[in-house]
Amino acid sequence: MDGQPRTLLGLAPGGVFQANSVTQVAGGLLHHRFTLTSTYVEAVYFLWHYPASRPGWLLTTTVSYGVRTFLGNTATIRPAHPLGSIRLWVSLGKDYARTMIVLLPPSEGKTAPTEGSPIDLSRIEPFGSELFQARTRVIESLIEVSQRDEALDILGVGQRVFPEVVANRELWEAPTDAAFNVYSGVLFEAGKIADRGLSYQASESLQVLVQSALFGLVDLSSRIPRYRVSMGVKLPQLGSLAQYWKPHLDSLMTMMSTRQLVVDCRSGAYIKAWPGLDGDHDLLRITALRDRNGKRTVVSHAAKKYRGILAGALMDHAPELLESFDCVIGIARGLVGQNGVVDVEIRERRGFLELALVTE
Repeated sequence: MDGQPRTLLGLAPGGVFQANSVTQVAGGLLHHRFTLTSTYVEAVYFLWHYPASRPGWLLTTTVSYGVRTFLGNTATIRPAHPLGSIRLWVSLGKDYARTMIVLLPPSEGKTAPTEGSPIDLSRIEPFGSELFQARTRVIESLIEVSQRDEALDILGVGQRVFPEVVANRELWEAPTDAAFNVYSGVLFEAGKIADRGLSYQASESLQVLVQSALFGLVDLSSRIPRYRVSMGVKLPQLGSLAQYWKPHLDSLMTMMSTRQLVVDCRSGAYIKAWPGLDGDHDLLRITALRDRNGKRTVVSHAAKKYRGILAGALMDHAPELLESFDCVIGIARGLVGQNGVVDVEIRERRGFLELALVTE
């Protein structure tokens, strides 16, 4: 076809837009379910996959816009996955808002509130009622363990934090504060989350959640006490907390994240509590790489710093977020030249995309 005029044969009367070049898995119009559901009565969902393994072929690297369908003039089509497989949401006369859900790990060290009402589990978001009993069990178990002689061994901590273990015994009576003030580790300091939390409010465009060993999930604005327990701990009555929380969170998070973009700044045991690989959402995991003379290696502990910096930038841009990979990548690229960030690298993984902030 080189040198010859190319035509779309009338397939896209409204024009086309370029698909991203990372879409390299061969495919076409895949045979996936095509349903109307009770949750989204007015929505029809299908997957149309455009491979880009033939960059010289026009049809394999473009997504048709304006293709005639039985849906008529009421259908609106908007891309929800610009990288990897291209997914198109088709809604019948109704446009569903997408929320960017940012998942953070907690800090090991926490700032103890000096005043404030005791904890009210019914007011901890998200899932105040759904997780009420599960959260109660973990708190009661942690209080009991913290009174044992072997408490430090069970919780995997040293003598230095013994006062925090003792404080666990008073969790029901301890004063509370907004989570953005209680969590105070590297990630939260780098992202200036406490300062940004003052103007934060969960909205249709952004929700920031902390994966907590004690509460499962906590919205930044929920009031919590200081506590000392990590997701890798095995409580005698409950077992591994990551495994304890997983069945409680799977269905709830799968439902909450439906059609949303999840920006995952967690690692290790906190990912195990809700891997996020299943469900009808887009998943972008954040990591960090160090560049030494052109060779890039994974950054471990310092990754918290760069995840925090990106999370803070997303909070700053909340009113203008477009809830897409491109939006997050654009904000990440805006960090280049600051705090040692020299580049942004995107990798396609099995079931998710990985965004790495590259440092010197």
